[in-house]
Order: sequence, then structure tokens, then C-alpha cells
Amino acid sequence: MSTARPLMFAYLVGSLMPDALLEAGAELVDGIGLGRPTWHADGACRRPEHSGVNFFPQRGEDARPAKAVCAACPVRTDCLDQALSTGEKHGIWGGLSERERRRIRGQRHREGQPASTIAGRRRRVVELRADGLSHREIAEQLAVSSSTVALDLRALANA
Repeated sequence: MSTARPLMFAYLVGSLMPDALLEAGAELVDGIGLGRPTWHADGACRRPEHSGVNFFPQRGEDARPAKAVCAACPVRTDCLDQALSTGEKHGIWGGLSERERRRIRGQRHREGQPASTIAGRRRRVVELRADGLSHREIAEQLAVSSSTVALDLRALANA
């Protein structure tokens, strides 16, 4: 079972259940081997000041507040990798909605690469762009197309 499921449950019922009960549930889940990933505790979404942010907006609800929290998150790429590798279907993970993650999975499938490699490539694209390289130079260095570099930068800018 995916570690994302207990996290989703905690987010969905977080405002409905006392903290002590949530912690007891988390300990039970951890005890049977379905615990949180190690990076989870560092997530911006776990901070008390973001407790009112809806990370599971329904269709038509505004996802921008959740994406704004993710934009400044130190573990954003780990979170996105987790959601992509587990096929998470609900909520904002790593700053992306399910529709955005589905596009990435489709792109990776077409490119023949596993879902967990895009976040690493995007980190490298950002580093190379910060070093002043052009789209073409980044594409050559990473052995991808210029359009893939452009898609990566656009996805990061929209997150």
C-alpha cells in the first residue's frame, strides 16, 4: 500500500479530528509499516500556519493557495517524486494537481523514462538555467529536446 494514502487520510480528516487522535492513528500506521516518508516532516504543508490550506481541492475549487505553499517547500521535489511514483490521484503534491501529474506521467511514458526521474531532471534544468545556459544548451547537456526543457521550466513556473 502507498504511504500517500495515510497522508491523504490525515489531511482529509485533520480539521475534523483532535490532534491526539491523529497522532495515535499516525503511530498505528507507522507501526504496521505504512509510515510517512522521512522527508514528510520537513514539508511546508506540515507547518501550523498552513493548517487551513486545502491541499485536496475539489474540481472547480481554487488550488492556488496550496500551490503557493508548495512553491516555497524545501521537499517539493521529494513530494512530487512520491506522488508520481505511487500514482497519487488526489490533491496537490509537489505543487502539481492530478491533471498536471498525469501529463508528466504520460510524457515520461512516451519518452520511456520512469516517473521518478523528472523531478531530478527539473532540478538540474533549474541549476543549469541559473548558470546562464540557454534552452538548447541545457537540452544538449541533459540529452533531451529543447521542448522538454521548455515544458519543465513552464511546469516549474506554474507550480
